[in-house]
Amino acid sequence: MTPGEVLSHPPRILTPERRRYYFKNGYVLIEGAVERTWLDRLRAASDEMVERSQTLTQSVGSFVLENEHSRDHPRLRRLSNPIEHQKEANLPTIQAAAASTSSAGRGSDY
Repeated sequence: MTPGEVLSHPPRILTPERRRYYFKNGYVLIEGAVERTWLDRLRAASDEMVERSQTLTQSVGSFVLENEHSRDHPRLRRLSNPIEHQKEANLPTIQAAAASTSSAGRGSDY
């Protein structure tokens, strides 16, 4: 569907203004959609994985490194098996995260 086709339908989640903003800019910011505690946990898990990648010289296992990766300037592109990292970082499941944020920070757009 084109942006015009999408915008011709009544909004269900985003306001018309946010929908137009998305099509113009490619993103939309929804303050408070994810609780601060969740963001802190996700950042801590990401920081831990970047730190663990510092000893690597090439992509290995589930660590996919960028070409510019070095010990002093780690560049971790992605983790190819997030479920395993979720267990290692002691993070709750996606379903638990969704349940805990289902009513948090939602305004009139929902």
